[in-house]
Amino acid sequence: MTKTFFTLIGFLLLSACTQLPDNTHTPRDYVIDPQLDGRMRHAVDRLNFPDDASSAFLPIADGLAAFAARVQLVEAADHSLDIQYYIWHNDLTGRILAKRVLDAADRGVRVRLLLDDIDTAGKELGLQALNHHPMISIRLFNPITSGSVRAFNAIGDLDRVNRRMHNKSLTADGTAVIIGGRNIGNEYFSAEAHASFADFDVIGVGTILEQSNRNFDDYWNSIHSYPLELIHRPHANPDQALKQLRSNLADFEEAALESDYIQALNSSREMHHAIAEERDLLWGNAYLLTDAPDKLDASEVTIETHVALQLHRVLSAAEQEVLIVSPYFVPTDALLGFFDELISEGIRVRILTNSLSANDVSLVHAGYLNHREALLEMGVELFEYRDNPTQEHTRGHWYGSSRASLHAKTITIDDRFVFVGSFNVDPRSMYLNTEMGVLIENQAMADGFEKALGDSLINRAYEVTLVDGKLNWRTMIEGEEIHYDYEPETSWWTRTKTRVLSWFVIEDWL
Repeated sequence: MTKTFFTLIGFLLLSACTQLPDNTHTPRDYVIDPQLDGRMRHAVDRLNFPDDASSAFLPIADGLAAFAARVQLVEAADHSLDIQYYIWHNDLTGRILAKRVLDAADRGVRVRLLLDDIDTAGKELGLQALNHHPMISIRLFNPITSGSVRAFNAIGDLDRVNRRMHNKSLTADGTAVIIGGRNIGNEYFSAEAHASFADFDVIGVGTILEQSNRNFDDYWNSIHSYPLELIHRPHANPDQALKQLRSNLADFEEAALESDYIQALNSSREMHHAIAEERDLLWGNAYLLTDAPDKLDASEVTIETHVALQLHRVLSAAEQEVLIVSPYFVPTDALLGFFDELISEGIRVRILTNSLSANDVSLVHAGYLNHREALLEMGVELFEYRDNPTQEHTRGHWYGSSRASLHAKTITIDDRFVFVGSFNVDPRSMYLNTEMGVLIENQAMADGFEKALGDSLINRAYEVTLVDGKLNWRTMIEGEEIHYDYEPETSWWTRTKTRVLSWFVIEDWL
């Protein structure tokens, strides 16, 4: 009887895993000509590019400014918006940005919205209604499939479903792009009352757009990108659904106008004239490093399909030092060997990741702590981000959130290159998810990271060292040096639970 029962359950699970619909006849389309007359084109054409620079960038660390930048680009678009995200929450910032995207479509802007399917089930953002708009097309990357059997599909097709599109970019008129670590959601833009992420983006213009536009087209036209209507059944009355969504978003925005966050957003938008005025711009050559969309079914790891190998080539050229900022950090054996080689050549290697108290995924920290001693023994300098370290650091978080977590993903090489993107230094980013980022050749930006992060890490993070063979955490709080001989700001239960997890965690999936 027991055997029959489990056989039946197995059959139901397998039968529930319906195949994805035929996607071979999905039409291909491409970026609208970036040279068309428009406000963004005029602003970029007025820039005086130096002879030794092909692109210009505006760094954005502050969460409120990062959201304002996205709103500004959406509102400035005259011809097209190409948007690619892993997560788009149905919250204050998610709804406001959806409203502005819908407004753009209403004025004739073509919108291509490519979302990973990990965060679309059960959402009330109105994707089906938006997709009915004649100027909006929505595609889902590597869909899990819809309906009541969604969870069963995830279980029965785990190898495929476990591979997600983690890319993040927003492009207006094929002329200006935002690339970085932020998804769309309150916690990424300092609009969350209980938690906030320290993150980093750049706005880019210039020849980097040739690369990023081509990359978006590659993903949009990939066999893994399914039109929303192939996956989710449209509304019975789509015209009414779109009308209702437009009304709901307008009512929501009107109600939100009185909120402190939206008032602060409106007052902060003057900084986005920086591109037109060449204010705070950093000039340099830039290179888009990206996974190919067919990484999902690639049979081997190659430099053409995997951004990890592209980064390896860049890091191999380091002559002085490497500074890695990665919220989720789980080194593979190969990476440990690579770090050992760099240090043996006299290259300084520093890593900033989340402490246990700041990490929002304790399972990842469990994988990381298995390698902590080995990293320190080979000479890696290790820092762990403190949860809400100082008042100075949290002033960008509008609500003064009670919990902060590192989410920025950057790599600085010598005083020359800075990489900004979605790539975490862990097996998931290396082998499972698709990722992207921009490598910027600019000494001022590299020096800025060195000064903003490198020289003050001890004031916003714990320096982890080995003292008499045991782990020690050191930090500065209000000018006083503090030491811990256990994971700081954590309970005994949290530390014990994470240690036990480290015995069983499957690091290849982290």
